[in-house]
Amino acid sequence: MTNGLLCLHTLRNLPLKGRVHSVFEHALNIEVDHGGKCLLTVVQSGEWLPDSIQVDNISSFCSCKPGDTAILTDDSLQIGYFVFALRKGVYEGQIKMGSSVDYLKKMLQNLPLTLHVPRDYEERVYVSIKKVCAAVKSDMPAERACYAILGLGSGLTPAADDALVGAFAALWHDTPVKPFLSEGLLSRTTDVSGKYLRCAQLGFFSKRVLDLFHAENEADTEKAISEVLSWGASSGMDMLWGLSCAMDAWKEHTSSLPVIR
Repeated sequence: MTNGLLCLHTLRNLPLKGRVHSVFEHALNIEVDHGGKCLLTVVQSGEWLPDSIQVDNISSFCSCKPGDTAILTDDSLQIGYFVFALRKGVYEGQIKMGSSVDYLKKMLQNLPLTLHVPRDYEERVYVSIKKVCAAVKSDMPAERACYAILGLGSGLTPAADDALVGAFAALWHDTPVKPFLSEGLLSRTTDVSGKYLRCAQLGFFSKRVLDLFHAENEADTEKAISEVLSWGASSGMDMLWGLSCAMDAWKEHTSSLPVIR
């Protein structure tokens, strides 16, 4: 899998042929050749994931299977017998730096956040995120701090990776982050998780994550948190856990783990 945002380049180089890599309820990933194997994320209209292309009429996504041939043209995506209308444009999802997060910090402090890994691993992830934040703040290499946690957890986006995405969001809100996750390091996790981590270290996130930072009042913040928590079986919770850890670490409040009830 190669680095950088893929979808904008893809729309300039149609038609394109690939194969279905993985299928979710509202999205699927297509493996294409872009100077190496890459994942092209396709989502239903109204769902916003970083570096993704939208299509209409995705009710047949569930009928698509990994390995199915996928053909992307100027106006459609064809997978087997199914044809999806392609929406022009790409959602990049770049975070807005420096916005007020007072409501977010207050609510995160009162949430019973937990990371979906064994308790002894949870502390390892927390310490690694703390080291990443310290390295970024000092403009020092941060890759080594991630070595022990990449790919830790189950599923297509392991819990530690989701937490690291949250940490990247907190960091990017405060300061530009120099990309430090190498392809060798990202090979330790899944293809899907690797794509989201590539996007995150470049400052690109799903709309659900961006809404956390763009909310202007308590009600909007509460709604944004609820949307994130509904994300996957545990990905939203894991992401918020990492975001909370990074906010604490960035402010040097690192005396203990977040409160877990």
